[in-house]
This record gives sequence, C-alpha cells and structure tokens, in this order.
Amino acid sequence: MVVPVPQDDENERLAALWALQVLDTAPEMTFDQLTRLAARTCGTPIALISLIDSDRIWFKSAVGLGDIREIPREGSLCGASLADDEITEVEDVWDDPRFARNPLVTGSTGMRFYAGAPLRLRSGHRVGSLCAIGTHPQRLTDDQRASLLDIAQIATRFLESRQMTVDAVADLARAKMEAEMADRAKSEFLAHMSHELRTPLNAVIGFADMLRLEIHGPLPPRYRDSVDTIATSGRHLLDLINDLLDLARIEAGAIELQADWIDLSAIAHATVRMLEPLADSRGVGLRIDSRYGPRVRADRRAVQQVMINIVGNAIKFGPEDGEVVIQFRDGDPVEIRVRDEGPGMTPVQIERAMQPYGRCQVEPSQTARSIGGTGLGLPIARRLVELHGGQLSIDSTPGAGTTVAFTLPKARVLTTAA
Repeated sequence: MVVPVPQDDENERLAALWALQVLDTAPEMTFDQLTRLAARTCGTPIALISLIDSDRIWFKSAVGLGDIREIPREGSLCGASLADDEITEVEDVWDDPRFARNPLVTGSTGMRFYAGAPLRLRSGHRVGSLCAIGTHPQRLTDDQRASLLDIAQIATRFLESRQMTVDAVADLARAKMEAEMADRAKSEFLAHMSHELRTPLNAVIGFADMLRLEIHGPLPPRYRDSVDTIATSGRHLLDLINDLLDLARIEAGAIELQADWIDLSAIAHATVRMLEPLADSRGVGLRIDSRYGPRVRADRRAVQQVMINIVGNAIKFGPEDGEVVIQFRDGDPVEIRVRDEGPGMTPVQIERAMQPYGRCQVEPSQTARSIGGTGLGLPIARRLVELHGGQLSIDSTPGAGTTVAFTLPKARVLTTAA
C-alpha cells in the first residue's frame, strides 16, 4: 500500500522540486553517466533519473527508454518511492495490481522489475528517484542496493549544485544588468552636471575678466586684487571640475577615442605655448629636446590632455627657476619622456601618485600649495594612455628629479573606454 503524502508536505516538496529549475531542461552528460552506471550496477537495460511533478513523472535522464521523456504520475512506481529513504524494489510488477496501468508495464518497454532509490535533498524533501528497470523478474544483491543508494545520493548533489550554478548565473546576469543601468545613469548624470557646473562657473570667470579688463569703466584699485583672486580661483575650480568629470567619464566608459595621424612634436609645442604663463610665473624653463617628433595614430585631444597633465605637474611641483624637458624616442611603441629637476619621490610616493586622489609631492613650494589639485592629473593621463594600448611610468629618486614616460603604439584601432 502506498502511503499518501499530506498536502502541506506535498506542496513543500513540489516547491523544492521547482526551485531546482531542472524540469523540462535538455539532457546533460553528467546525469546520463550516472544512469548508465546505475544500469550496469544493477544489470538492467533501463535506468532513469525521474523527478516527480504534481501530475507527471519527468525523466531528467533516461537510458534504454527510447524517446519517452515523461509518464503520468498516477500508478507509477517512482511515485511510490516517496514513502521513505530506502530502496523501493518490486521483483515482478505483474504481480502487483497497483501498477497494472503503468505505461512502462503495458507498453513496448515490457517492464517486469523495478528498483528505485529516492533523490533526497539536503532540505529533507524527496523530489524523485534513481530507477533501475528490468524486462524480467529479478532481485538485487545487498551490494547492488548499496551502490544504487550511493549513485542516487550523487545524482541528488548534482541536482543541488546545478541549482546553485543556475542561481549564480542568474545573479550575475542581474548584477550585469544593474551595472549597465548604473553606468547609463552615471553617463546621463555626468552629461547633465557637465553643463550645470561649467556654465555658471564660466560666467563667473567671464564677468571677473570683464571687471579685470575694466570693460565697463575703471575699477577702484582696492578691488583689483579681489577680482584677480575671483578669476584665478574660478579657473582653478573649473580645472578641478574638469578633472573629476573626465575621470568619471573614463570610468563609466563614456570616452570615445577618434584615431588620427598626429605629430607628437606639434602636440608638444602646443602644450608648451599653453603652459608658458604658468612656467613663467615660476621661472621654469620649458624645452623640447628635439625639433621633430614621431607620428602616431592616436586621439589628438586625449594625447594633448596627457601631455598637459604631465608637463603641468612638472612645472607646478618642480623647483622654481628649474627646467622641464620633453623628449621623444622613435620606435614602436613611441616613447615620450617629461623630465623635471624636482625633489623626486620614493617608491611609495610614486605608487600613491598613480592612484586617483593620491596627489603626492615632497615639500611642495608655495606656488604648488596655492595651485592645489585633486591628484587626478596622472591617473587620468595613465588611463588615457592605456586606452591607446600604451603604458605610463614614473622614474624618480629623492633629490634627483622625476621623469614621467608614456608609450603609444605607432598605429592602433581605437575603441571606447568601456
């Protein structure tokens, strides 16, 4: 007699089965290997890994059964295996009227012998059975029964590990989608903030310049220093905002590089012209140690920004009345070197300087203190160089100056920062 399962327990069992996410999935080699092993162990032509749904028995793996993938639950021997944790064994099903209408008995399969070991989850729920089916009456030995139970336990653990893998993949896909949504939101925020922050700040700088140039009439002398401070501070703040937004755009994959053949010597001369006022204010000499520079296929604006960041740092944090030299080494990759006569850095300071917000200088000058900064210049330069397939490095020794070098391949197909 088959003991009926209480409805509450049956609902919990079905929930545990459905949580495995295995019903109606394609065959898998691991389970097929286990059913073949069960058939050989028990000496039967048929073996199944059957999962007991609400109204059907579905076969995750079926050896020797042809194209049959499921049968009705009513009158099934697998359903009877839910009663306990031991093997359900029927030497000759023809002698048991409970299974007279089972399609495996009445059909072409010709089942006469059945042995089923329950698939019991760690939660305690029995969700199916590992079945060995013969076409003539027989009886298992004690060793065969023990082996069938062992194989059933292995199959159960595979089912549970499969569920964990499916859940992990689903979690990964969900996390990926959330990350993509966050990136899109971040890009939209940056585009909005770029306008909202820069527009009023440029207006402040513009009005300060108008006052400083006395466009609307003479400015009382006592206000001129204040106006100069407003203009200088505004430009400084704009530089900080630009650095923060640039780094955020790089991290969000919102930078698109446009490849073009560029002359590095022309980039260097443009950088020198742009930074001459800063260098003159500190008495720093700027020199390009070559009249001609190599050509590379790169993003002109990005390489210009790298050069400005590196040379600007050398001017700001080097000694007053010192010299900054720009050098080129042709080859593939091309190397660009910026050397200053500053106090140098230790290996720990170099590592800090290469990290975002890790600004590090030894005994900065008063000018360097007034310039300030977020410590983003070198990290931004490094990431822009890496997007080109190059590398940025710092060679420095305390008391012996610093050389920042970066390489660029001669030609490279450029993509976005993502």
